[in-house]
Amino acid sequence: MRLWALCCVVTLGCASQKSSMLDSGTSRAAPSEASDADIEDDGAQAEEAPATWELAGQIVLDSDVVVEDSSALSVRLLSESREVLCEATTVIETATAMDATQYPDDSLLGWWRLFVQPSSTDSCFSSTYTFPVPLPMLLGIGAMHPEILAAAGSDESLGDISGLNGVYASMDGGDTVWVFGVIGTEPAYEGTTEPEESAPLSDGKWLIEPVYSFPL
Repeated sequence: MRLWALCCVVTLGCASQKSSMLDSGTSRAAPSEASDADIEDDGAQAEEAPATWELAGQIVLDSDVVVEDSSALSVRLLSESREVLCEATTVIETATAMDATQYPDDSLLGWWRLFVQPSSTDSCFSSTYTFPVPLPMLLGIGAMHPEILAAAGSDESLGDISGLNGVYASMDGGDTVWVFGVIGTEPAYEGTTEPEESAPLSDGKWLIEPVYSFPL
């Protein structure tokens, strides 16, 4: 198992070591090439191709079980220049809580297997772009990762992050675990509670704010 903090250099200017790790370990989509004749025929430059995708939204917990009907994730497909090419709210069809013996990292306090689909068949993911979330994906709540803490702390839009936890994900069945953002209850975002350090986690709505995006 590899635990990596995602890094997107155009967003936060992360260290070159991390960007090199992503470049060497993951192939990225590149803007499609077009001849001069194609451009003239089309009358416009080709659109930017997707490069990364971002995960936000909320999960609602009840005794460490994800309540599918009340939870919703937002998937944003981004170009290399960070333009949002496509965004859709998703439906969590099933969410299965994993036993603590199945956690791939000691930092985790909760770990779930999710089957996620776009919420509408007429979304941009059905008509134009490929939905980037694998079936299934793994999502977790755990301790705040030092790099996420540093990156989120420099983002003034997040406000006080002292009460937040780290949010984790795996897209390959747990072989590689990414810590990609922050998560917390509404009181945690208000700075009135401490980060949670043990299970069971608090019941209610947990809000996910991404710090890094996932490579395609």
